[in-house]
Amino acid sequence: MRILSVARGPKPVAALREIGLTPTIAIAEPNTWREVLSALASQVELKGKRVAIQEYGVSNHELTAGLEARGARVTIVPVYRWTLPSDRAPMLAALKAIAAREADVALFTSASQVVNLMQVAEAEGIGAEVRGGFAGRTVADHRHVVGVWIGHGELSLSRGCSVVIATVM
Repeated sequence: MRILSVARGPKPVAALREIGLTPTIAIAEPNTWREVLSALASQVELKGKRVAIQEYGVSNHELTAGLEARGARVTIVPVYRWTLPSDRAPMLAALKAIAAREADVALFTSASQVVNLMQVAEAEGIGAEVRGGFAGRTVADHRHVVGVWIGHGELSLSRGCSVVIATVM
């Protein structure tokens, strides 16, 4: 049995090489699920193949659905899950600053951060104010995590907010 490995970005490629492995497929920038699906679909017949997806904190339903639509049998392997911090005071302070338009920049390095932030904002009853607080502000986005959530309709930054793609290593 031949096992193909797919690495989505330079860190997993480097991690595999450290243990003497080379990924079968290295995903091109910007390393999103779309590039994963495109690379797999162009290089591998997915029908009937078993595909294991190592999750990194948030499920990616689009990738799973895309693989299944191409006939793959998908197994999700959650390595860890992000949860809200027990002390939410710093997050609440940041939410209030965003809602009051006192924050000029927001930096997100994972989709989990966006999800958690908006869950807490909604629970605090200030979700609309937080979304509005992003208008005209800069959101630094590591690996397109905010863009992914904008696409989900979870966060709308269409009212004059600039989304800056920042590569933070």
